[in-house]
Amino acid sequence: MSIERDGRRFVLICDECGEQHVELDFNLAVEYKRERKNGWRAVKDKATGVWADLCPDCAAGAAAQIAITARGETACAAAGAAGVFHVTGGDGVGADGDPPAI
Repeated sequence: MSIERDGRRFVLICDECGEQHVELDFNLAVEYKRERKNGWRAVKDKATGVWADLCPDCAAGAAAQIAITARGETACAAAGAAGVFHVTGGDGVGADGDPPAI
C-alpha cells in the first residue's frame, strides 16, 4: 500500500509517477483512495501478487493496456507482456464492474 506517514500527515503516493494526495488521517487517505470518483486504482500483478496504487492519470494508462476477454478474465494486451494485471477500484471491484476473478 502506498500511504506513508509524514509527520502528522498521511500521503497517498502513486507507485508509478509519484503523484501525491495528502490527508490528515490514515482512514481518510484510505477512504479517498477507495472512492471511485477520485480516480485512484489498485492494480495487482497476478504473476507476483504485488499491488500498486495508481493516480487517475496512471490508472487510465493501465486500464488502456488491459483487455477483457469474453470469459471476463483480464489479460495484459501488450504483446509479449510478462505479467497479467487486474485493475480494481479500491473497493475490489474490477474496471468492468465485476469482482476480480479468482
